[in-house]
Amino acid sequence: MNEWITPAPPIDLAAEFPELAPYARTTTRLHPRRGEPGVHDSSLGGPLLWPANEPWPIKPGSDFGPFEDTPVPAVPLLQLYRRDVAQLPFPAGTDLLQLYWYPIEHDTTDSSDPEIMMVWRDSASVTETLTDVPRDDSDYPYVPIPCVLHPEPGVVEYPSRTTDLPEGWDWSRLDAFEEGSGWGAFHTLFVASGVKVGGWPNFYQDATWRYCPDCGRRMEQLLALDGVEWNGEGWKRWIPRADERFRTSLAAGEYRRDARAAQCPSGIDLGGGCLNLYYCPVCPGMPHAQWYDR
Repeated sequence: MNEWITPAPPIDLAAEFPELAPYARTTTRLHPRRGEPGVHDSSLGGPLLWPANEPWPIKPGSDFGPFEDTPVPAVPLLQLYRRDVAQLPFPAGTDLLQLYWYPIEHDTTDSSDPEIMMVWRDSASVTETLTDVPRDDSDYPYVPIPCVLHPEPGVVEYPSRTTDLPEGWDWSRLDAFEEGSGWGAFHTLFVASGVKVGGWPNFYQDATWRYCPDCGRRMEQLLALDGVEWNGEGWKRWIPRADERFRTSLAAGEYRRDARAAQCPSGIDLGGGCLNLYYCPVCPGMPHAQWYDR
């Protein structure tokens, strides 16, 4: 039996609230866990299949973090092969998505966060891999612990904020369900936590979408990067079967040290928030943007 499955919710939301049905989306939960991935594996924080003839990205020094006035090498973030995450909108001729960032914050008009860089590749074209890759082994919160992935496609989600639903929606029945069941709908039923592809953004604050700088359309959700697999009481819904052994202690409010590696596998500290990455599916080059929700 596949252990990397999200248990069914305690209520069929679309059946109980038919008006939600048109807003159902599916996501692929990636379930990172600490391990030793290689360049031919999908991974979080693992080595990238980087061509030997392509210099490793290095950024000039920054005023932020522990890298003041020193060059900052890129840090591998995510590597996803088409065979593992078919839900990704791979451009023609590619089968590999690579994300990296520099472990420093950059200022924008409305957020401070590491800037994510995105590369699409044809893995077959990489015949020789760069081996002399700088690696930062510090525990700085933007340097992830290498993790293998356990993709779980087909997880159904609904918007995490009423701003993504029609105005005037009557939530009285849902309020009654929450009061009677002890479930908080938005964070424990509607949107999956953790690292995932597609679906709906996991907004902890007000919903904030990005718009394409080329065509002006609202971008689509590409993926969400969350430092934790579940937050607060989110374990009630989003803890996978592989971690069922923690459920009893979590329900009792007890902390188990071995649960920490499952809840926070990569060690990335996003301050209790989530970094959403968006993309434009119609413009050449697939423009992307991000929003750090915290």
